[in-house]
Amino acid sequence: MRRKSQTSLPELLLSPLLPWRILYANRELAGTLAFRTWQSRYKGSLFNFLWAFLTPLFLLLVYYLAFGLILNLRSHAGNAETPYALTMFCGMAVYNIFSESVSTACYSVVSQPGYVKKALFDLEVIPFSSFGSSLFSGGIWLAVATAAGLISGRTGLQCLWLPILLPAYMLFCCGCVFLAAAGSVFLRDLPMLVQLLLQGLFFLCPIIYPAEIVPAAYQGWIRLNPLSWYVESIRGVILTTDGALSWPTLPVLYLAGGISFLLGFLFFAKTKRGFADVL
Repeated sequence: MRRKSQTSLPELLLSPLLPWRILYANRELAGTLAFRTWQSRYKGSLFNFLWAFLTPLFLLLVYYLAFGLILNLRSHAGNAETPYALTMFCGMAVYNIFSESVSTACYSVVSQPGYVKKALFDLEVIPFSSFGSSLFSGGIWLAVATAAGLISGRTGLQCLWLPILLPAYMLFCCGCVFLAAAGSVFLRDLPMLVQLLLQGLFFLCPIIYPAEIVPAAYQGWIRLNPLSWYVESIRGVILTTDGALSWPTLPVLYLAGGISFLLGFLFFAKTKRGFADVL
């Protein structure tokens, strides 16, 4: 493993590809750490990796029984009714990528004091690998949601827009991961504060309710939450058979994702030199 490079803020500002060069240079280590973190969740369990698939499948079944058969709730996507359970599950699948990646990132650096003090590689690899681990699980949730949409007839060819939408969301989440990873080193109360914030953001996202039913006086609060942009956009292309990608919204999603990633990466790069002193 190579020595950690000393990255300056001007270098980051003048070289936007620097984060990806760091990731590429340490790609094998990042992949190994990500897979090890993901694997440790199921270590010693009877079904091992199958739990990654069984958990979303079980929740989808519970949602279907509770909201579909018992309460008989319906929601609207496009011009046709969609089972409420599927709409809610799809929103949860999108939100869980952010929620799990940020909550896990709070412990990614503080749980690796040996790596930090030895400084044998770029410390940015740690939050990158933490996000990659969460992305494994989030990808399975999205795959289950898409498969359920295909089976129910609510997903069509428009789901092919997902590879265009997801990178913007990944940039946004990864920026928040860097902020949480670095901030938790200096503020040990941050993980608890993040959990409270995640609960608030969940109810400020149109996941368990459609945005259209929110009173006009409070619509602005929903729109101020950038997560709601990604949830509605990604869920829209999964569950709307006659829908299309909103091209005017796409630059906004990438702009928000780019700003989040840049701020998070800069904050991590500026504060990482003090990690060893604190840990």
